[in-house]
Amino acid sequence: MGKKKQDEIIVQETEKPLEDNSIIEKALPEQEYNKSKKNMRKKIALGMIALLAIEVASAAFYVNTIMQDNIHHRVVREVRYQIDDKLVLKTGTFTGDLDFGVFSGNGEFIFDTGSVYEGEWADNYFDGLGKLQVPSEGVYEGKFINGLKSGKGTFTWDDGDIYEGEWKNDQMNGQGIYTTSDAVVYSGTFENNSFKEGSCEFSNDEGTYSLTFANNAISNAEIKYADGTKYSGVCSKSDITGSGTMVFINEDKYVGEFEGNKRSGKGVYTWKSGASYDGDWLNDNMNGTGTYTYSKNNYATGKFEENIFIEGSYHILNDFGEYTFTIKNGEPTAVEMTLANGTTYSGGMSKGKLNGTAQIKYSNGDKYSGNVTDNQKSGQGTYVWTSGATYEGNWSKDRMHGSGTYSYPKNQTGYQLTGEFKEGRPNGECTYYVSASEYYKTDWSNGKCVKVYE
Repeated sequence: MGKKKQDEIIVQETEKPLEDNSIIEKALPEQEYNKSKKNMRKKIALGMIALLAIEVASAAFYVNTIMQDNIHHRVVREVRYQIDDKLVLKTGTFTGDLDFGVFSGNGEFIFDTGSVYEGEWADNYFDGLGKLQVPSEGVYEGKFINGLKSGKGTFTWDDGDIYEGEWKNDQMNGQGIYTTSDAVVYSGTFENNSFKEGSCEFSNDEGTYSLTFANNAISNAEIKYADGTKYSGVCSKSDITGSGTMVFINEDKYVGEFEGNKRSGKGVYTWKSGASYDGDWLNDNMNGTGTYTYSKNNYATGKFEENIFIEGSYHILNDFGEYTFTIKNGEPTAVEMTLANGTTYSGGMSKGKLNGTAQIKYSNGDKYSGNVTDNQKSGQGTYVWTSGATYEGNWSKDRMHGSGTYSYPKNQTGYQLTGEFKEGRPNGECTYYVSASEYYKTDWSNGKCVKVYE
């Protein structure tokens, strides 16, 4: 009986390390933001307090004047003004137009506190376009209504902060631009001296920031960090939280959810090499369910923990064949593969080798069903040749070895040989069946029959 040659099973190395993740060390500089916002509010508050004190004093003066404003006092005031070209009062000195004793038209009022107003008047009030200078605070130029800043105007603080825009009742209300002395620019809608919505732009040693505000809070950001990394998406005043896109200096890219400046939630990370991961993230690591794609036809789908693929299926297509591995606890436990020569294998794996029960179909049509150990047929198994011959029994190192039964093809002499086999050949006592009912006892050595018992 001739020895049958079986195809060897080729196992392609499947382990490939996941590429390193770029760790996000970027954050919205909360200290810088809070500092600028605190300074803005402080300056607004101080300016408003100073102006309010001046205007309250002015209002008290006007009310007192109007209450005493009988014909006699108006005549006296008018005569005094015509003689001196100015009017000296308890709170300051007025030079300008009078309408029968009432400030109306254009004029200048120098307060005893040092503040100066120059501009339009109506019925003893700042009214119209004017300029108000407050010592140690700043200068306002713009529109007044009934003594209050209302309409368009610009306030320039002594330390360099500037607000240019709309006012109402002495407060920033409406569209405007607030620029701090350290070049933080708020542009948008203000409400009662608070920045309600719009954009905030500034730069520092960490990068350049363009923030979008909605309902008094930051909603989105465009950030270019000093190292070239870019972020576009949702954020809070202190960190990146929400959906966004980050492009790293090495051209890696992440699109998905962030929490506390780290990738957390659903997201897709694409490496410059072309590899990508689409799935769950936690604290900048792949954690949860996802798919890691090494290349077009090589990918792992399942469960990840701390950037390690621990459970699921791993698919590979290369020049050697196509493989689909079952992964448990980070190790392959089974594989379905089709080699380039047409051989197929479906069965168990352990320690990176074929181990366990398997079904093999070779490229020439032969089949094997049974146990495999360290990539070789070993243990109990059945081999079927395309000629019709079969062997059912023990195997060792890819050869028939131990007790077994070899059935001859129908077109060959003999029916069946049952007994001991060694290294792929009958060896020792065997029963040779001529038919299902007729048989002989025989002895074999190294594949040759050496004795037939009558």
